[in-house]
Amino acid sequence: LAASLHAPPVEHAQVQPDPVLLVVPGVDTSSGFGAGYRLDPTALGFSCDRVFYFSYRGPDPGEVPQGQAPCPIRLHQGYFPPATQRPLSELVETFAAQVEAVRSQVGDAPVVVVTHSQGAVIAWRAVAEGRTPGVTHLIGLAGFPHSPVGYPPPWEEGPGRIGADALRVLSWVSRLMGFGSFEPDAPLPREILARSDGLESIFAQPLPSEVQTALLFSTADLIAAPQGHLLPYGVTTTIDATHVGIVRSTRTEEAIRQILGGGSPSRDSLLAAVIDPFLPAWLPPPA
Repeated sequence: LAASLHAPPVEHAQVQPDPVLLVVPGVDTSSGFGAGYRLDPTALGFSCDRVFYFSYRGPDPGEVPQGQAPCPIRLHQGYFPPATQRPLSELVETFAAQVEAVRSQVGDAPVVVVTHSQGAVIAWRAVAEGRTPGVTHLIGLAGFPHSPVGYPPPWEEGPGRIGADALRVLSWVSRLMGFGSFEPDAPLPREILARSDGLESIFAQPLPSEVQTALLFSTADLIAAPQGHLLPYGVTTTIDATHVGIVRSTRTEEAIRQILGGGSPSRDSLLAAVIDPFLPAWLPPPA
């Protein structure tokens, strides 16, 4: 007993706080509306008090209406679709500020980032630049790490001109009809899509070793980006779903749970394996 009284104190292992989820919607969304807001956090193991939604305008102490989101939208300045096409440098600053605001609420809790579509571009650049301490996972849904051709500015000749003009017309009609606000010559599209290596230059940046990375690609996107469903490193798998539907796929939810549990998705898409050999026929011709 005397010996035990003089024994050095036992150091107790520090209990790590439960992780929090930061959802990053894609282009042409607005607060509470868009594919990213349809993700079901509870299916991934997160209660709503551990869920936050990225705002393309930055954090705000108040709340905004939930819209399609299953959880309250907090620390979020309301935004509209044009804000999703601001310059990448501004959006990276906004993302870093959002992570800082989240951590001010949750302390040292690990931050799991799940993105949809172009959200992966913003999160990847911010994490790669070391702007987001506390982020432990970056999981991109339906991201595009490949931009094969690019396109010139309006009325200029160059590789991709015909396709870009068609895209300009389609997006103009979409805006006119009120179906969307995408503008191919807005700052962000010109930076990541108009350059032939715009996306590659971003996803080629290595992430910190402590950040686990995964890309869950949609089979419906294979035709649009036949070479773009693989990352240079990290976990990659293909989910049988549409670009929008991937956020509500039970296969997506299963894959994310496996990744968060320290594993890898147990199986890849059989459909992707079947059509992958035929994809080169869809590639653009040399410039």
